[in-house]
Amino acid sequence: MERPYQPAVTRNRLLALAFCTTHCGKSLLWVGTDALSLYILIRIVEIPPILAGTLFILCAFWNAALDGLWGYMLDRLPAIRRVLPVLCGAAGALACLAFAMLPGLPSGSAWAAGAALILFRTAFALFDVPHNATAPLLADRNGHLQVARWRNMLSAAMTIIVGIAATAVMSAGAHNAERAAALFGALAFLALVLLAPLP
Repeated sequence: MERPYQPAVTRNRLLALAFCTTHCGKSLLWVGTDALSLYILIRIVEIPPILAGTLFILCAFWNAALDGLWGYMLDRLPAIRRVLPVLCGAAGALACLAFAMLPGLPSGSAWAAGAALILFRTAFALFDVPHNATAPLLADRNGHLQVARWRNMLSAAMTIIVGIAATAVMSAGAHNAERAAALFGALAFLALVLLAPLP
């Protein structure tokens, strides 16, 4: 015999599982970009270090500004919220694609590097803000400390995975673009699978 509270408990567990899985996917992309993109742009794509660093910082500022603007729009425009499942799914796939593209950019092309980073940061913000907005709902049911623990542990686990990938990329030498492309593709595919519950 089904008890009255069981459907709510099941929904709660599914929401928590979806949140944690998605958090792994987005952390993998975020940490991977922060940890590896400068190395890839300088050593593999062969962009001058100052220019690569400038592109990285400008794109990070763009991401921060877009987070605020996107959050404001979601709060003020209910019509956008109705298409969020499709939008988040597409944005997640686009972010994974932009991440995977980094090692294969044309050599010395700052324009291509800037476009790839902007594409990544834009797509990431589009699904990251709605994902973070589900945290208060989980905190109401599970407690803020528990949700913080989930996020910290999962982020740390994804950082370890990126660290292993970074060691493999850097040990291959500066010009082994094939290994870098394969590892970035593998990380992007894993992130895409983990982001599947997001919509």
